[in-house]
Order: sequence, then structure tokens, then C-alpha cells
Amino acid sequence: MPSDHSPQWRRLDTAVLDHLLIEDAWKVPANENAIEVVHDDPSAAIDRARRTGGTAVVLAPLRVEDVLAVADRGERVPRKSTSFGPKPRTGLVLRLLETET
Repeated sequence: MPSDHSPQWRRLDTAVLDHLLIEDAWKVPANENAIEVVHDDPSAAIDRARRTGGTAVVLAPLRVEDVLAVADRGERVPRKSTSFGPKPRTGLVLRLLETET
């Protein structure tokens, strides 16, 4: 694991996955389309990997305490580590129901 990161960052499951497997072992390019992330349904990720000949990696979600510990040191968690929801639909339009007086 890279020594320029804190011990808290190096202990994250997602850091080990991102640095040791995705970057070093599998040589996956660092672009957003290279990895498909399936949230909340490990069986869907496994099924997708079987259908496409890919590899599914199922991790426990990061704990809030771990994210805060890394952020307190001025670091960011590795790519694809967090997912915040619910997300609004693309093209969703919101309109205020109150009128200005």
C-alpha cells in the first residue's frame, strides 16, 4: 500500500481493492467506465459478472467513522467507495409550491 496515505486510508477494504487489485494486479484503467458498480445487491453483481465473464467483488460498505477518519487527514476515499442516495432522476424538474409574497 502507498506510504503517502494514512494508516486509516490503507486499512480501507476499498483502498486494498483499488490499489492492489484494480490498479496493480488487474491493470484496470482509471476511467469511470472501466468498472461497473452495483449497489445494494451483491447477487446482481455476481450474476452480472457471470453473464459478462467479469469478476465480482463484494465488499461491506464503508463505515461513516472510517470516511470521517480519512477526511480528517485531508484525504479522499478511493474511487467507487461511497454512494449516497437517494439520487434524483436525470431530468427531474422541481417546482416550488409556495408563491413569493
